[in-house]
Amino acid sequence: MGFVDPRATAPNVEPLQQPNLPPSLIQDWIDFCRLRQLSLQGRPLTQAPAQPDYFAPSYTQSASPVDSDAEEFEALASVAISEGVSEPSPDELVGDTEAISPSEDLHLRSKQMIHMAEALELNITTSDNRPKDRILSRLYLDAPGIVAFPVLEGLTEISQSVWKKPASTPASSKKIENLYTPSAYTMLLVLLFVCVCWHNTPGNAEVVASFEETCPQFFFRETPPKIGLQPTQTAQICQRYKNQYRYATMYDRGHRIPVYSAYIYNPGKAKRPSNWMVEPQLVNLSLPPEMTSEGALLQKSRATEAELWESQAVLQDYKNLADYNRGHLNPNSHQPDLDAKKSTFTLTNIVPQYIKLNGGSWNNYEQQTMASNTQGCKETFAVVGAVPGNNYIAGGRVNKPSHVWSTACCFIDNNHMRSWAIIAPNDKDVVEHLTLGQLEEKLAELYHLNGVSLFHSDCPRE
Repeated sequence: MGFVDPRATAPNVEPLQQPNLPPSLIQDWIDFCRLRQLSLQGRPLTQAPAQPDYFAPSYTQSASPVDSDAEEFEALASVAISEGVSEPSPDELVGDTEAISPSEDLHLRSKQMIHMAEALELNITTSDNRPKDRILSRLYLDAPGIVAFPVLEGLTEISQSVWKKPASTPASSKKIENLYTPSAYTMLLVLLFVCVCWHNTPGNAEVVASFEETCPQFFFRETPPKIGLQPTQTAQICQRYKNQYRYATMYDRGHRIPVYSAYIYNPGKAKRPSNWMVEPQLVNLSLPPEMTSEGALLQKSRATEAELWESQAVLQDYKNLADYNRGHLNPNSHQPDLDAKKSTFTLTNIVPQYIKLNGGSWNNYEQQTMASNTQGCKETFAVVGAVPGNNYIAGGRVNKPSHVWSTACCFIDNNHMRSWAIIAPNDKDVVEHLTLGQLEEKLAELYHLNGVSLFHSDCPRE
């Protein structure tokens, strides 16, 4: 999705020259955004720079950006423009001793902007019908529209706000009046906004095209399971709560149950949550990427109840069940704090599980076996899944799995690793302990596939 040229709606105005942005500010923002992305992915930060004070410091707080992007961007622009006026003049920044023409000045700014965009790894192309050494070539950023441009109208308005009729215009600029696109200063601001918005929103969205590109940290050696199900029937969800990825789920749209959830085992003692949530982007990719309650989704978006029910399981599906209840794949007890535990209370992480199994042998494995087996592990990666069965609950809406399974890969160091696994029929209170290799063979039979791989090959199968 390309930028809309604000000049298209204001063709008879000329740009008010704005001061250039110093390279130090650009580098600050590059470093800040990259480190912020690591933080949002749950990765450790070694040297997190303070947020540059050119912009409102409140922007980095973890309040949800969904409902306030437009207002926040306008506030950012206001601060940035007012702060920018006090920056050194373009002559001082480029080191010239003599005044330079508007076209030369703008060309230098253009080069600086392109350098910044390349540093941010944004894909830039220039239109072939404009010479590349003339003022500014049009720039297009290959950024995901849903993420980077949720407030495109607001950005356009901000861009237009810096275009004024100056008291006098140098004669040299008259000839190129119709070639002006937004000033380099404006475009730099927009690039910074894209950086902030893009990196505040992990990946393209919560429903993603690739686990490897968006939330690989939940998989051993950053390698997701290979089960071989039809991609048109599944959705890859990087489970996001309070602006942070918590775990990953492969969701079966047709059966309205998860195929598996993958997470890092890190048990904590916070209290058990009770509020259930759904995934907005299973309804529509244009909706916010963070899990929310059914009521909040329907109140704050244009989604209808029918669209929600069509896209996934809802609370009503699990009411008045006999012999079955809501079974977590990623259990809240395996998460470290209250927010992480809350993130497991989404119906995309739930299957109808035999109630005696859920509270019996399966619970013993989750609480006792996992605690025992992970002794000495530096990090333990878990994958827990369900095999679709032939029966349904909720009038045929939600599949009742025939089996549930769980496996873990314990990383001690590069030379020492171990694994274990269990599988259970979803109508008995019994679990079968297996090796990882045996579980993969069993799942290949149940899924009618040639093979299944649940972890990177470095994880031992025996």
